[in-house]
Amino acid sequence: MAPHQEDLLSDGTPNQPVDGARNVPERLPGIYSRPQYSDGTFFPENFLDHETVIGYPTDKQPGNAGIDNILELISLLEHEGLRCCVLDVMALQYYGSRRMQNDWWICLSDTAVPQAEALIRNRPDKYIPFAPDCRFLDLQQSRWTRFKCVGLGLFFLLVPAREVCVDIEKEGSIVRGKTGLPFPSLPVFVQSLLDADNIGDLEDLVDAMDLPEEWAVANGVQLSETRYADSEVCPRSQWKWLTRTKQKRMGLKYNPKVYATKYRKHKSRDPGLTGWL
Repeated sequence: MAPHQEDLLSDGTPNQPVDGARNVPERLPGIYSRPQYSDGTFFPENFLDHETVIGYPTDKQPGNAGIDNILELISLLEHEGLRCCVLDVMALQYYGSRRMQNDWWICLSDTAVPQAEALIRNRPDKYIPFAPDCRFLDLQQSRWTRFKCVGLGLFFLLVPAREVCVDIEKEGSIVRGKTGLPFPSLPVFVQSLLDADNIGDLEDLVDAMDLPEEWAVANGVQLSETRYADSEVCPRSQWKWLTRTKQKRMGLKYNPKVYATKYRKHKSRDPGLTGWL
């Protein structure tokens, strides 16, 4: 379901950062070049402190990295029987990556997304609809329904499972972290990233969990030999390459005698067991 952009900006006007950025200088003051969207237009001049990125001037930063607020949201959804899990950066962090967090991604089945949106809209004391992050207007996530927690610079997206290839209804597809947050199980997460051709995230996950090549077959991950669209690569060959090049990705920063990957030392424990999430 498309985001409700029309009721999101503080002055009540539609958010059109791309159009507003077409005739601005290419370079910001200093040495930095302004990023561009895929169509060649520039980000808004104030993209680093844009309302869609940091929220309102009166918003505070959430405590405990927003986990308590998201747990409250998850409880609201699960109380109504809506199965969901946390994806994207926070799921990668749960498995040991060190990515920086933007919006929280809350994944639900496609049929559950409208129900979840209705529930959340019925809590205007807690959540308000919000425009897409101006930095990602040309990406898939700009189409998903986005909310902000009232009074906080904390945003979340309702993510249709089919669009990110997550088999959320599969038995055993969700695991709980120490905090109680639901995450996709490792096989489901790996399968979704392979099927979606999300190689950047899959590379991080392979490195964070130090996954060997044989792990996929042993854990029921399907390695298709059908090529990705407009590509000479298929999931099977992609998996082989990612699992065989973990140490190459470490570069010169990490001693291969100490580190198995850029995230893991040899014989270190599962981040899902030792991490903070």
